[in-house]
Amino acid sequence: MRPAALLAALLSVASGLAAAQATMYRSTMPDGKVVISDSPVKGAAKVEEVKSRAGNYAPGNPVPPGAAGKASDRSAALAAAESELKAAQAAYDAAVARAQKGREEVDGDRVGTAKGGARLSEAYDKRQAALKAEVDAAQKQLDVARRKLNDAR
Repeated sequence: MRPAALLAALLSVASGLAAAQATMYRSTMPDGKVVISDSPVKGAAKVEEVKSRAGNYAPGNPVPPGAAGKASDRSAALAAAESELKAAQAAYDAAVARAQKGREEVDGDRVGTAKGGARLSEAYDKRQAALKAEVDAAQKQLDVARRKLNDAR
């Protein structure tokens, strides 16, 4: 191989290596702010040299193999939890609205007393208990959905 060709080959390999690995600097400022750049920042309290390879998402913080799939799984779980929370909130709101509307008396909710007065009937009390149980069940579902969303986060 001729010396000129050898020199050209070495230079192309060296430039490829330089492009594949770059030196970055992580400078920590006196106020705690971190600046990452291709040169040290003046006035930094601490400067670290970080080697990065082309394709890394952040110097010193590469994405581990297979993490991209985990991120999309996490996004899907988060979206499902948000959807479940919205549905649970809507069910709770509907149950509360039915309970409030159910407080209104309808025909037959009052019965006469021996003293000539009137009181609420047993049917009214049962209806109120059923509406309260519905609101309580919806509240429990809402709490579960909130926990699932927090766990997904």
